[in-house]
Amino acid sequence: MSNPNIFAGERKKYLDSVLSTLEKSIRYERFRNPNKDRSDSQNLIQEMSNICEKTAKENNIPFSALDEIFKDSGIVKSLLFLLKGGSQETNNDISQEENQQKSRKRRLR
Repeated sequence: MSNPNIFAGERKKYLDSVLSTLEKSIRYERFRNPNKDRSDSQNLIQEMSNICEKTAKENNIPFSALDEIFKDSGIVKSLLFLLKGGSQETNNDISQEENQQKSRKRRLR
């Protein structure tokens, strides 16, 4: 992989695959526990962290790939929105600081 364009393309494919796996895991968890209270942002972040950890272990995904995905705040908001169940509320109440704390917790594990 000496060509940077090929490397960038393969990297994008891999991260898209990881993101797809993560979305499926979130949907599955949402399906398993549809009545779980996800109104509190701290609980939502903790549940997302647990899902990420479980998905990474089961699929041999390095945490560095998850860190790369969670660098994009748009993806973070859409994943949290998906976990919340696509309610009418937006995830604006979840601040950028909380997202960074979640990333730090994941790195420490």
